[in-house]
Amino acid sequence: MANIKIDGLRFIFQRFHNSAVEDDKSSGQNTDGQRIQSAINKSLAATLEMQHWPKDHEQDKGGWRYLDDSDAADSDLSITGWELKFLRSARNAGFNVPAQPIDDAVAYVRRCYSKQYGSFVYVNDGQDYRSRAMNGAGILALAHAGFHNAPEAHLAGDFLLVHDFSRYNVCLKFHPKYVHDRYHYGLLMACQGMYQLGGKYWQAFFPPVVEILLAHQQPDGSWPAENHHYDARFGNCYTTALVLRWVQQQRYVIERERAATPRPKRFG
Repeated sequence: MANIKIDGLRFIFQRFHNSAVEDDKSSGQNTDGQRIQSAINKSLAATLEMQHWPKDHEQDKGGWRYLDDSDAADSDLSITGWELKFLRSARNAGFNVPAQPIDDAVAYVRRCYSKQYGSFVYVNDGQDYRSRAMNGAGILALAHAGFHNAPEAHLAGDFLLVHDFSRYNVCLKFHPKYVHDRYHYGLLMACQGMYQLGGKYWQAFFPPVVEILLAHQQPDGSWPAENHHYDARFGNCYTTALVLRWVQQQRYVIERERAATPRPKRFG
């Protein structure tokens, strides 16, 4: 752990803190209701406040970004997707989530779909930031806001069927110079998005993924470190955690289908 830079720790913390809150709330464990309710209300207030932090560019309004202002972008699709996941979870649990912040977030997500590249992109600055993860994130973010059949979502689903995960731990290069695509994180986000689309998307996407992951699990139970140069430093604990998170989601999918749980409606 000492060898991981602080920015790497911040990367891990912010990417998964909303997911952890969501899991605690959806698990049904409530040993101290008032304490949990207070913590979630404070989290909601902080999340909505951060959405309105000053943006240098009009196209970034409505989204979220990392805590440190390290570059020109003040919003990105990845963090915005996780924040929407938290807000949907809070709304489903009965917490007050205003409609306007969701509308603003949805507008940002839709601006992140690039007609030029036929894909959702990481940040909305006109450059080629395509990745499989961002297409999954775009589909999922729209679904959490109740836009299950948005045209951008179906186009992103088509993108994921073409650019699939059949080559294990291979990061696809869309940009002529930089590789933004990650295999394991992309798989996690794409699976969630394709499940939301359902139908032909889920049927074509899911079975091959199961075979690929089972075929590449290591004798010690882990999965190999990410092949992407940035995420490789997090080692096989990171990739194994992503796969286990994926397994957990598939269990939820089965339980949801058995209970015939309706899909989320739009905020308002």
